[in-house]
Amino acid sequence: MSTMLTTTEPIVIELDFAASPAALYERWTSAQYLPAWFAAEGYTTIACVADVRPGGAWSMTFRRHDGNHTYVERGVFCALEPERRIVMTLTQVGLGDDGPETLITVTFSGLNNGAGMGTHMRFEQTGLISDEHRAGNDEGWRGCFRKLEHTLPTGDPAAQAAEQEIRDLFRAWSDASAVKDIDASMAPIADDVLAYEHQMPLAYH
Repeated sequence: MSTMLTTTEPIVIELDFAASPAALYERWTSAQYLPAWFAAEGYTTIACVADVRPGGAWSMTFRRHDGNHTYVERGVFCALEPERRIVMTLTQVGLGDDGPETLITVTFSGLNNGAGMGTHMRFEQTGLISDEHRAGNDEGWRGCFRKLEHTLPTGDPAAQAAEQEIRDLFRAWSDASAVKDIDASMAPIADDVLAYEHQMPLAYH
């Protein structure tokens, strides 16, 4: 079992993206999007599994473009706050000796800069065991984040804001429905919707 031993400074990368926190969070947690950006330069993702829940495992398998090498990155989701924060472990397997277990924390915060919807992402990786290990991972992540940007939606900021509003409404409805709160579950749909029952079956002509 890998142990987390820190002998060097963590990697900290902060970037701004022209997309919503929801879009960034989805790129980090969806097996639909992860293969498009998580692989290192020169590699392609050939398998991706993500059990997105606290304690759930994730793993990705990468193959070099010439087909002569594969390796795996795997870990566990430690904490998940939709659209706000992800904490996960990461261990590399197949790059010589198995790497140490590192800890990744990613936070997302909305930008209010008058230029439309945007997100500030802060990435931190701890548990790195040498300056060489840190430098290699830092370079690799920056390449991944350039690819991440290309997976994000582009277009009218107003349309992105409308999409975010729909996501917020759906989340409020889903949370209320989960606890069977009828009034709260109807509120996101329309404030003036009235529930009713037919006193007799409807007749069709």
